[in-house]
Amino acid sequence: MAQTDSLNYIKQPISSTLSETLQPIKGEKQYITSELIRAQGIGRLSELLSWIDKITYSTINGDRFYLNIASTSTQQHQNVMLMINGQKVELERWDALNINLLGISVIDISYIEIFNTPQIINGQFCGFGAINIVTRNDTKGLTYRAIVNNGNPINDPGAAKFITGYSSPNIDKTGFLYSHSLGYYGNKFHINTSFNFQDWYARDTIITARYLVYPEIANKNTLMSIRAEGAGQYKKIYIQASAALSKQDEFLFRNFTGSEHPFETGYLEGTLSLKRTFSNNRYIKINTTINQHSFNNWLQNSGNSVEYKYLTNTLNTEVGKSISLNNQLYRKYTIGYTINYYTYSTSAGFIAQHQPYASIKRYLNKKTTQQLDAIVNIMDYTINPNLVFSHQKKNNFISSWNFIGSYQQTRLAQHLNQTWYHYGVNHNSNINNPMVTYPEKLNSIPTQKLSADYFYKLNFGTNFFRITFHGGLRYAQNVVYLIPNVNAVSFLYNGYQTKAEHGNVLGKIWGVNLHYDVLANFWFDIDYYSANNTSNQKDLQSVLSNEAKRKLLFSMYYKLPARFDFAMRTQALSKTAWQNYDNGALQIVNIPSNFTTDVSINKKMWGERININATLRNIFNQKEWYHPLGASFSTRFMVTAQIKFDQLPKKIMKP
Repeated sequence: MAQTDSLNYIKQPISSTLSETLQPIKGEKQYITSELIRAQGIGRLSELLSWIDKITYSTINGDRFYLNIASTSTQQHQNVMLMINGQKVELERWDALNINLLGISVIDISYIEIFNTPQIINGQFCGFGAINIVTRNDTKGLTYRAIVNNGNPINDPGAAKFITGYSSPNIDKTGFLYSHSLGYYGNKFHINTSFNFQDWYARDTIITARYLVYPEIANKNTLMSIRAEGAGQYKKIYIQASAALSKQDEFLFRNFTGSEHPFETGYLEGTLSLKRTFSNNRYIKINTTINQHSFNNWLQNSGNSVEYKYLTNTLNTEVGKSISLNNQLYRKYTIGYTINYYTYSTSAGFIAQHQPYASIKRYLNKKTTQQLDAIVNIMDYTINPNLVFSHQKKNNFISSWNFIGSYQQTRLAQHLNQTWYHYGVNHNSNINNPMVTYPEKLNSIPTQKLSADYFYKLNFGTNFFRITFHGGLRYAQNVVYLIPNVNAVSFLYNGYQTKAEHGNVLGKIWGVNLHYDVLANFWFDIDYYSANNTSNQKDLQSVLSNEAKRKLLFSMYYKLPARFDFAMRTQALSKTAWQNYDNGALQIVNIPSNFTTDVSINKKMWGERININATLRNIFNQKEWYHPLGASFSTRFMVTAQIKFDQLPKKIMKP
């Protein structure tokens, strides 16, 4: 495969056809594009998480999510890897994932690609799945973008369904947001800056006060962020960099206690990537990232706050070479080394994770491709290997299939970034102490996982009818999980140690995707996903049974005359359960299944520079249950306005 000077700077292309711009072929990878975001009136980055086909989730307030991507269970941790433009970013995974802290506005997204199978991506092992947010849009000249989004429930959402003695509403408002983005795009370089503000979202302070461990009540829940990024290429040298700073006043939620704690948080992210390509299809690449969380937590019965910090640094070096066999066949060899540093303000030092890796990809013939990835995790004087093998074959014009198998061996600390040290503080001596969250014995037992995924695709015509079947088996041995412990009120206190055990899990996954283009301007898409699991350990089976197991998505898009668009989505998510404490007693609260339908109308104006979107969420007043309050979110009305000016100022007046 020939290497050109401009290949580094060209982002992965998305088809310009209507159907594939909105809903590309699905299988082991899925795309969510900017056109789909616009058509559905999506305002927040977190809203996009519910659009991922191979994902089940539960959410606290529609702002933070517990995600289970392409697996049979999270085992009580976030099992998804987040990336921005191919660079891994680290958000706190113990708490429900607040992806909005990345500070990315939806108007700056070109597309999002979701990986549903194990693989190595830029020196990081993706054992379950990954979400890669691509922010660069290939435009020319000076560019300005802006978005405003707001809405409110149509009627009173009602009282908490599973709490007796309270009659006040659960939800105050859906929240106001706005973003501005300004950038300049040249032939082989660009720079872009953005500011993002988000107000309250699906939360009422009266409701929150019922669940707070602490007596203090936060007055606001707003997020502000500023983000800058740039990329450029000079001859065969490519450089990409980004930086973001977010501040949010909200609540920290702890799943296993069913409690919230008021806190102020800050998130700092920086990335840098440098790639040098040589003429004979060789390259060397260096990536580095920094992610820092800071928490300003209010202590019980005190007027003071304590700040905690969690810092992650990553350095990755990779060397690769492609050997061209002919115009269509090639082999690619890659070796690399990644170091992840984890540092806590309450610890005396840091923990380093070393990851040497290698990959080989080759074409056996014009229709068959194989790839083998191998990576070794070295952490805390332990060595854990991971292997991924894939075989892809195109049988004929309409039929193709993929097989992906993996063996994974990982430590608990690789999944929970608060595992080894948490934000412990000695209240008697005011001395910060490092604290091991889990017993050392359990930390020393690796989780071993075997997985096998199979995808079969049928394509009848280029843009007419497509269907994809997929299935898989996942077996995990010595999975570590939490036993709910009412005495472990919070990781913010020392003196308590969370109880944990381990067991085995067998999971079965299958699903189907159907995409049908009825007309040139009309399509619909149906996706069904099922994940069932069993365990030989009774307590672990109880944990697994608490998560959603099935998901059904139906999407439809119709391009109307006069630059109007109509979009609809129906989503069904099976029931989940929630661990909650009532006067020291553990209760399992059953949350019914979600079944919602949204409709959107769009109008493009001024040469498509302005887009106005009106969206009704839950048009049939279906139940949309939020954790942990069991809130029933009724019909909402939302309005979104987007402005986009490219090639300023010379083309601003041309319609």
